Amino acid sequence: MILARLLLFLISLITALFGVYLNSYKILFMSILLLLIHNIVFSLENLRMRNVFLGFQCTMYIFLIGGLVPNYFRGEALNSEFSIQVNYHIVFTIYLSLLFVFLGQYVIENVVFKKSLLKKVDNFGVSDKFHVLLKGNIRSISRNLYYLLYAPFIFSIIEKVIFVQKMGYLSYYTDFQSQIPSIIRRAGNMTEICLFLFLATLPTKKESRIPLLLYIFYGVLAIGYGQRNHLALVLLIIIIYSLMRNNLNGEIWFGKKEFLLTVIGLPFLMSYFAIYQSIRSGTENTFSSFFDAFFGFFEQTGGSVKLIGYADSVDFIFSKERYYSLFAITDYLKNNLFSEFFFNFQTFKDNTIELAQQSNNFAATISYYVTPYNYLQGVGMGSSFLAEVYTDFNYFGVIIISVFYGIISACISNINKNKVILFALALSMLRWFLYTPRFTAFAFITEALSLSNITIIALVYLVSLFSLKRKVQFIR
Repeated sequence: MILARLLLFLISLITALFGVYLNSYKILFMSILLLLIHNIVFSLENLRMRNVFLGFQCTMYIFLIGGLVPNYFRGEALNSEFSIQVNYHIVFTIYLSLLFVFLGQYVIENVVFKKSLLKKVDNFGVSDKFHVLLKGNIRSISRNLYYLLYAPFIFSIIEKVIFVQKMGYLSYYTDFQSQIPSIIRRAGNMTEICLFLFLATLPTKKESRIPLLLYIFYGVLAIGYGQRNHLALVLLIIIIYSLMRNNLNGEIWFGKKEFLLTVIGLPFLMSYFAIYQSIRSGTENTFSSFFDAFFGFFEQTGGSVKLIGYADSVDFIFSKERYYSLFAITDYLKNNLFSEFFFNFQTFKDNTIELAQQSNNFAATISYYVTPYNYLQGVGMGSSFLAEVYTDFNYFGVIIISVFYGIISACISNINKNKVILFALALSMLRWFLYTPRFTAFAFITEALSLSNITIIALVYLVSLFSLKRKVQFIR
């Protein structure tokens, strides 16, 4: 298999070189498909070490590549909105990213993990027995806190569902205002990190069943207010976590039954998503068959690829004095409790002209320029890490961040599972990392290190440690 994969990799490189030499985006797009297949095969060779890499290939296809495939095989322009040169730019950018994400993953595996630099067992500097008891307390407290906060979390989702069912999907972005007290909503928003902290303690499959089912229920419920991505990401996170845990303690988390359920269930789910999107947008369902709806799903979700095109075709709207790829970091530093108290940073309200013209928010800038009316009404176009880094640093930026993403992918997959806090943060990062093909570049770091996440982790750890020193063990 390795030889066949290497041959596929070589063919992809040669095809890409021909595409560049002939300035043909269609030849170059074929090299993308070959490289994507190579990357997936590379993942399957060692799913334990490459599960996040596989997940990232999936979201690259879902949010960027998949929407172009039908037009490619129909012999049409990949994206009729753009010129041939811009289509070439789109394809070349995606190819560079796929190539260097792979190289980042490959190098970190062979340079770092083979030397076991990140595989030391961490017992919090104490005895094995103390470590086991501490982990047990963290597991119990985080699970109970997850159940406690799940109620306000779900109430917030139900409120949105009821509003959208009454007022319509677009009204959610323009008119929705929650009637639930802010403190309750903030508490509910801490639910996910409690789940990740619980999962980071390596509970048994049986112990994890109810928490994970509740997590899936949240994803299903979110469809009610038009958010398909929530369920897709929830399922992808559960699959990747199961691959991480598979045979880790002699327990099968992802066997033949789970594999068949995934292979059979996902196509039907994608087809449902496509039909639902047609209904949600108020257009007539034009899908004539299951396969038509299945491929239609990728055309619907692949719209973020246009952002890569706009980053080149309307580059004049972006200020050269701002770094759009760093928006998540600058926003994190400006909009937090400490900064608001000690400093007077300039901030802007969402979906305003000032945000679009005076900030480094790529999503706001491009949305206001391309669809100004929708933007001011609360509906944006989103972002993509590739569009942002190209705007800031051209193709050099695409290469650097792709290598960085490959390293991050490898580190999350191979994180030391004995480091509970680190593993919980890695799971929190995973959710947003998989979303970066249609989200801002570094949000997976700032979201994982949010004040609420840090507060919950610190609280659970300190209570667990204090109770253990007082010789108190929580009921499991």
